[in-house]
Amino acid sequence: QSSSEPFVSEQGWMDIKVQTGQKKRPPTVGKQFKSQVAKLMKALHACTPHYIRCIKPNAVKRPNTFELKEVRRQVKYLGLL
Repeated sequence: QSSSEPFVSEQGWMDIKVQTGQKKRPPTVGKQFKSQVAKLMKALHACTPHYIRCIKPNAVKRPNTFELKEVRRQVKYLGLL
């Protein structure tokens, strides 16, 4: 079977072939996914991210409106409180 989903074809999972006389099973999709996630996490941990987070003073983005509860929630989520 083949999938028409772009995600599946981009990952190369459809290209896995079992050769004649091959004793090992080909890697499963789950094992490949786990390996890809591990590589991604290794790359992310090797970086030092720098970003600026904007705190929105209100949910409706109205000028001169300040909702203390909303700001506290965002600051707490960022780990600043």
